[in-house]
Amino acid sequence: MASERELLNKSIEIISKAHEEGIPVRLLGGLAVAYLAPNGRAIPEFSRESNDIDLFSLSSHSGKLSRFLKKNGIVSDSRFNALHGVKRQQYFYGETKVDLLLDEFRMCHRLPLKSRLSMANITIPPSDLLLTKLQIYEINEKDIKDILALLHDLKMGNADTHTSIDAGYIADLLSNDWGLYRTVTMNLEKVNGYLESTSLEPKKKRRVSEEIEYLKNAIELRPKSIGWKLRARVGDKVRWYELPEEVEYIVPGAVVPEVKVFEENGHIYQWMSFLEMQELSKRMSDEILDRYGKPKAILYIERGGMVLAQMLSDSLGVDEMYGLQIVAYEDINQMGKLYILPHYITLELKSNEYVLLVDDFADSGKTLKAAAELFRKKYKKVVTTTLAYKSRSIFKPDVFGKHMPDNAWIVFDYEETEDLESFRRSDINGGLKLLEYAKSEHQAGFDEIKKKTEELAKGVLKGSGQPAAILYMTRSGLIIARLLSDYLSVKRVSSIMPNKYITGDYMQHVANVCSKALADNPSGYILLVDAPAEGISAIKVSLSEKMPDIKLLTAAIEKPKKGHNIDFYPSKQ
Repeated sequence: MASERELLNKSIEIISKAHEEGIPVRLLGGLAVAYLAPNGRAIPEFSRESNDIDLFSLSSHSGKLSRFLKKNGIVSDSRFNALHGVKRQQYFYGETKVDLLLDEFRMCHRLPLKSRLSMANITIPPSDLLLTKLQIYEINEKDIKDILALLHDLKMGNADTHTSIDAGYIADLLSNDWGLYRTVTMNLEKVNGYLESTSLEPKKKRRVSEEIEYLKNAIELRPKSIGWKLRARVGDKVRWYELPEEVEYIVPGAVVPEVKVFEENGHIYQWMSFLEMQELSKRMSDEILDRYGKPKAILYIERGGMVLAQMLSDSLGVDEMYGLQIVAYEDINQMGKLYILPHYITLELKSNEYVLLVDDFADSGKTLKAAAELFRKKYKKVVTTTLAYKSRSIFKPDVFGKHMPDNAWIVFDYEETEDLESFRRSDINGGLKLLEYAKSEHQAGFDEIKKKTEELAKGVLKGSGQPAAILYMTRSGLIIARLLSDYLSVKRVSSIMPNKYITGDYMQHVANVCSKALADNPSGYILLVDAPAEGISAIKVSLSEKMPDIKLLTAAIEKPKKGHNIDFYPSKQ
């Protein structure tokens, strides 16, 4: 991974060369702070390392800029850019992610950067850079450190220069936008509180504090617009900010789906596709590596965390995985009694290693909290992550993909059958329309997996009926098993380790899982599944020898090679 100094030098080189070719590009983010405030960045209390490059340009130059970046060793993320390329593009410089914003800065609030590019050479103007940090509703320590570094090196004034920040411009902008005013003033208090908690010498602390007070006074003294005053009357009763995960960019001319979200009986229901999960998981992987480094292993909650676990395993390069089943939901929006099923995890960690705990949704937070408490008794460091998170959750994951309103429910792409039954039972008629829309959406790569798995499920039901439980191969069988559990309406799933990990104790654990499942649902058999056929063919032999009284059938979505006997696969009639 390149150092911050190397990334800053590369950024300056890109921007200078682009200028020579008539392409306006400016730097923002942590590297822009390092460029404008090197002395502040060097102070231990304000120091942090930037691991990516953030650029800003104009969509009118996007084609020329894309070719320019390629020529200079910056590789395009073609799929991401095909989805979001009008307002945001993504590239890579070696292992370093390069984010490119076009025309507007839109996170928790919108900032009008398009008309201000000519006011600075390498970075966006200092006042805009400061606002990109202060506009963050869920501000973190890194952003606060960036703000303090800027306020240490640059003084408040009436113009943007290499030594000053235009406080008047900030005050003018906030006097017309109550929402931005609310977030910025709230964050200035947080920044001041953080400053006071540092061990910075009093003289420097006082100087930075004076800059904060100068800006606060400038903001408060500026006359406010009528729109600002009307919005101020409503206050915090209505949310005044966006969350970055909620911001979507629609390609002009693209067909916008009629229904992706619907509301009924006070609840919002939203579909999340496999492609969206994949995009979120990549972003989450970047954050995990940036904040914690690579985990030793992934623990995931069955069934909810299975798909995300496999996606994170692929993007993080982690092979060691363990499943744990915790049952909490009885139906849509209805929590059942929480209980943890027996599990078999032999993971040992060194003092500098950690484990990543994965689930799909921190709704009430009870499931994730129970799992985190369980594993934190055994492991020194457990990092938690989910695809989505609600503010009402009693447990906030360390990393999450999407922040959802408290009255929202996500219909994940891998649980359409289960949700359809729940919608019907609960008389949520709009859900039918949502699921119709979901089925009509094309998803390259995942459509074939879903089609084959659905065909496989029909063959299983026709040939042997519903299994009592699904055993699946760790890592390679996660997505297939999750889809099958939905199509077959089987809630009891458990992972199986490869042959080399199978011991006497482990076999007893598997036998107990199977016996319990058969006792609860005496269908007569257990289904062993994987994507490829060869692994489970060999595993079935091992398990059958040690559990002769338990009927095991095998299923895979790929046709087996000669010499491997599989009971069910899509083309087998």
